[in-house]
Amino acid sequence: MIRNGVLLSIVAFIVTSRLTTVLAEDPDRWDRVICLNSTPNGNATSAIASAFIVSYGEKLLIVTAAHAAKQTHQRTRLLFRSIDGTPQWVNLGLLTGKNQDPWIRHKNSDIATAKIVAEKKNAPYLTQLNEIAIPLEDVLVTPVERTTKIESVGFPLGLGLQEQVSPIVVVGHVASKEILTTNDWGSEPLIYSYPDLAQGTSGGPTFLSEMDAKSTKVVGMHVAVIYDASGGKLSKLIPSRIIREAIVARCEDE
Repeated sequence: MIRNGVLLSIVAFIVTSRLTTVLAEDPDRWDRVICLNSTPNGNATSAIASAFIVSYGEKLLIVTAAHAAKQTHQRTRLLFRSIDGTPQWVNLGLLTGKNQDPWIRHKNSDIATAKIVAEKKNAPYLTQLNEIAIPLEDVLVTPVERTTKIESVGFPLGLGLQEQVSPIVVVGHVASKEILTTNDWGSEPLIYSYPDLAQGTSGGPTFLSEMDAKSTKVVGMHVAVIYDASGGKLSKLIPSRIIREAIVARCEDE
């Protein structure tokens, strides 16, 4: 016969063990960032870009920079780290289910989104990508203040792809409020930050730096570097509110 006190202890142990297991399976925010690895195919050139998955209800979308999306094709490898730490890859075409360009580009910003379709043949990948997806509510609407500590994550110079998928994290600070800049498609709001980041980070998310490694609050997305003759450089970030608008617009139009 098990006494009440012993029974309660067993129940508490089981609950604690299960809770610990759940927490252990929840990935750090940095390991939610994915890589788009494109090899030559037609007019596409070999390129490395960063990206991330956002969940909106039951929908999953790939988010990256529009200029990075332009270099992808059906056989582009989407590389990611599963929640158990195992490196994985899948062809972009298998996820999007389209022979044509799956990307929708924002009309006023360097953002592209691709919807992941649910099919039997890609079901295992959908499960894994859903586990590392960032919920839409964590793509912040409120602008961040200058000097805010941030973490830009991605695969600069292709680093982090050797042996295992391990995204590179660069800690920095916000340098400006939103500033309207002129480009080929009109006026684009950007946030400037430092330090400047290496090529290959474009399309990677910039997180709010917090002690809790499980927190996934996105404040922007790295798209480029600005520099002058003096050698001074700053990174360009698309504000998270614009990213959120692009995702919502994409889902509501379908």
